[in-house]
Amino acid sequence: MDPNFADIADFLQCDLLIFDYPGYGVSEGTTNEKNVYAAIDAVMRYAMETLGYSSNKIILIGFSLGTAAMVHIAEQFKVAALVLIAPFTSFFRIACRRPSVVRPWFDMFPSLEKSKKITSPTLICHGEKDLIVGHEHGVLLKSTIPNCQLHLLKHASHQGIFCEREMWDKVEDFLGYSVGITRNWIEHLQSESTLSEVKDISNRSRSTSK
Repeated sequence: MDPNFADIADFLQCDLLIFDYPGYGVSEGTTNEKNVYAAIDAVMRYAMETLGYSSNKIILIGFSLGTAAMVHIAEQFKVAALVLIAPFTSFFRIACRRPSVVRPWFDMFPSLEKSKKITSPTLICHGEKDLIVGHEHGVLLKSTIPNCQLHLLKHASHQGIFCEREMWDKVEDFLGYSVGITRNWIEHLQSESTLSEVKDISNRSRSTSK
């Protein structure tokens, strides 16, 4: 499975709101902690104030650097669910390969410290063959988030995990059954569709009888 965002939206039966961090893709600027946090803050405001979503209707999904941005938001808001794929505890801890070492003053993206304030249902997926961000980071983050599940993929690497069908099946299961979010949305849409079909048949029946 090598999914693009359209594939993910179809698979999870969700609308996706995607953005480029400063310095990535078509987004200008410099990639640093301040700018990444400012960017995701702006995206969250847009989702809530312009698109009209309440925070408890929003699912946050982040991969690698994106997990730091999502942890930053989940620290502030109670969201429907949080999915962290190959997360890290902080930049310095990646470099020194010690997920729980005390942070120096110059460290960035302190997800371990921020994660302690998260109350939303959370799923962490991490590859045991991840040579960039060891899966110990995911294990440690799991221990600090109260309502959190951890799924380790035995053969997944850092980049490879995003293409693992096992990982996406776990995300689907988490959102649909463990949390019940997407399942409820789909059932609601199906019931709305059925009701619309019934009304349409009824209207056609009246027109014929006339």
